[in-house]
Amino acid sequence: MLEQTIDYIRKVDVENVSAKVRSYCESIGEKLPENARLKLELAKRMANPSTNPEEFQSLSAKELSAISKTIQRAGELAEYGDRLVAFRELIIECDDAVPDAKLCLIAKDLTMRFSPELLLGESHSPYSLDARCENFANDYQTAYIAFHNSWHTKRRKNDPRINKVAEMARAADILNDLLDGESANSPLWTEKAEKNLGLPMCDDISSQKIGFAPYCPKCRLRYGQAYDWSELDALERDIKASLENCQNRIAKRLASDLVKRSCEDPLSGLVEAINVSDLSKLPSILTEDVIDALKKVLK
Repeated sequence: MLEQTIDYIRKVDVENVSAKVRSYCESIGEKLPENARLKLELAKRMANPSTNPEEFQSLSAKELSAISKTIQRAGELAEYGDRLVAFRELIIECDDAVPDAKLCLIAKDLTMRFSPELLLGESHSPYSLDARCENFANDYQTAYIAFHNSWHTKRRKNDPRINKVAEMARAADILNDLLDGESANSPLWTEKAEKNLGLPMCDDISSQKIGFAPYCPKCRLRYGQAYDWSELDALERDIKASLENCQNRIAKRLASDLVKRSCEDPLSGLVEAINVSDLSKLPSILTEDVIDALKKVLK
């Protein structure tokens, strides 16, 4: 048993394996377990050709078996350590941000399995953990790509609408300021709407484009943390309601202005839009001349 153990250990580059295992521990911010450290130090001595084998005669078969298993696990950790570190970073990044309940549970379970004490002990091997992490990464990647491409399809489709809502917001703010004067309490529709102009735009992606990254490197859209398009619906409704209110208030004020308006009158286009309740025309009608003329009427 002793000779077999020494032969097995001498086939392994114990120095290199030990260095990689220590590097893995440092990368995840944990210490090399003392039990594993002692076995690796003993294995280094056993691997040294100048060491007399009789020095290890007192070791029992159980102790020799434990040393062999530790070296085997350490060898796997040395081989898969870099991948496991990368997988761990991905999983930590994904944890709590994944809307898929099944993936979220898998991520939480995996985060607890990177401990050197577990990987160098009897619990599970680095090889099996690597396989489980790769399966998770593939499933996450498939789900994220579907989410990314679906969201950006809606983003491209909604782009003209986003710009239209921003124009309506500016018109609503102009009219509210004219009617009420600048007020700190009035909603700043422009500020709310123009935030949407900065929403990222991206092409469809594939697995080759992102690899095992937690999100697209181009648009950096986070899984489950993207803009909810129902918010755009609500914002558009609120801005339209504000414009309708302004339109009704202006109509009442203009009705008291008995001067018949000619086609050259700056307010004629505004009056026409108000008469037919055409909110879509208001943003383009509100030129500087119209605003100045409206200010005079509203005084």
